[in-house]
Amino acid sequence: MKFWDSSALVPLLVEEEVSVPLRDLYLGEPGTIVGWGTSVECASAVSRLEREERLSPRAATEALDRLDHLARHWHRIEPGDIVLETARRFLRVHALRAAGSLQLAAAF
Repeated sequence: MKFWDSSALVPLLVEEEVSVPLRDLYLGEPGTIVGWGTSVECASAVSRLEREERLSPRAATEALDRLDHLARHWHRIEPGDIVLETARRFLRVHALRAAGSLQLAAAF
């Protein structure tokens, strides 16, 4: 099992330069671990691409449908006390924003 963040998952939803190798890696994994907010981050990225007209409304809907399908099989790390404490500690040590710190703490 590997931890996947939204930057690695979005290319599974919309075609990007790295989509094929990431798809191969994803399909070869027995399980996918994600942070508790990953599906929202992915939906945000797809919606942004649609607003910027880099993705048609139909393509955005298809990407969000793929997201729903993939998310049903994910193992989500919920933000319990240990994750929250670790995220706060990371903010003091690394130049991260809140969301990035939470995601890193969930993977840690």
